[in-house]
Amino acid sequence: MKNVFKVSLLAVCIALTVGCNDKTETKVTTSKTATSESVASFATDQDKVAYAIGASFSRYVEGTLEKQAEFGMTLDKEMIIDGISDTLRGHAKLTDDEIMDTLQKYDETVKVAVTKKKAENKVKMAVEAKKFLDENAKVKGVTVTDSGLQYSVIKKADGPKPKLTDTVRVDYVGTLMDGTEFDNSIKRGQPAKFPLNRVIPGWT
Repeated sequence: MKNVFKVSLLAVCIALTVGCNDKTETKVTTSKTATSESVASFATDQDKVAYAIGASFSRYVEGTLEKQAEFGMTLDKEMIIDGISDTLRGHAKLTDDEIMDTLQKYDETVKVAVTKKKAENKVKMAVEAKKFLDENAKVKGVTVTDSGLQYSVIKKADGPKPKLTDTVRVDYVGTLMDGTEFDNSIKRGQPAKFPLNRVIPGWT
């Protein structure tokens, strides 16, 4: 049995979806609108644990569900629910070998889709990056180096220039091409410390 579960976690996560809650009855009483507060009651603690296991599993795969649309892969939710239900009841329609073979083949399909998506994104990002750099190079005060690096001096300093072997403390703001901020030492209230001989090109 254990070998059945050695297929790619990515394939399994993408394969599983959550839905069709109205297909079976449950001993849980909840409000119609989900809230951050617990509104459910259970007959026994064991029922609560059982429900929590199902809910936890659903939350675990929830983050992968949107990937189906990105990769152009859709699976029949009813068949997925049937597969889970049948197996838990001890009458799965596939043998362990068939399950593993099917998921391994699906794993390969996922890998191909991921590789294709990465290649498409790489081309798209390259086009967007070139457009951004071409436009940014025309901005007043921007200097373009021989390597293509672009920078502008916000405030010129007149202090001693640090050596490559020095460690410096700096404040910085990191943004994407669209202006989305992904890091900000100023907001953290603590400058970052870097040895100059270990930073990315552009810092030195």
